[in-house]
Amino acid sequence: MTEEERCGENGAPESCQPEESVAKLKQTLEDARAKISEQEDQYLRLQAEFQNFRRRMMRENARQKHEGALQVVERILPIIDDLERVLEAGRQDDPLCKGVKMIVQSFLDALEDLGVRRIECDGEEFDPHYHEAVTFVSTDEVPKGCVVNQLQTGYRTEDRLIRPARVTVAQPVDADKQEADKQEDEGIKEE
Repeated sequence: MTEEERCGENGAPESCQPEESVAKLKQTLEDARAKISEQEDQYLRLQAEFQNFRRRMMRENARQKHEGALQVVERILPIIDDLERVLEAGRQDDPLCKGVKMIVQSFLDALEDLGVRRIECDGEEFDPHYHEAVTFVSTDEVPKGCVVNQLQTGYRTEDRLIRPARVTVAQPVDADKQEADKQEDEGIKEE
């Protein structure tokens, strides 16, 4: 078949015009490549968005677990306080007290495993972030603003205060009051 027979006698149809057909094919190819590039970009963005969503959900899940554990800890702390009061009131050689002491230690070990630590503060400087001042006592034996006595143990995690330690804080004896007490003591000695 000759080209004249294939294209027809009246002239070439569109498919027989090689330059136009190549240009159309090139345009179609460029359009397809642009669409593929756009869809690849969209796919990569969706994939990144999904990964971010997954990470965010994992962090949120971990935070909720941590919060739930801390709520349980807050409910257990008064029980530990009661058991410690039993130990203070009981005799150390009593087998029941020894059992209670082991239970308290088990609770404290479990709290430590959860990242909960006691706030030890006897003799330390008062810190309003970790201590709650319940009473003040005038004394010269301990520097002003230091904890004299811990009334209730405080607990904290690495990043959060669960319960502040309730404490008695030292304050200096008033100079006038100190002088009056001194004069009163001297008056008693003279009699």
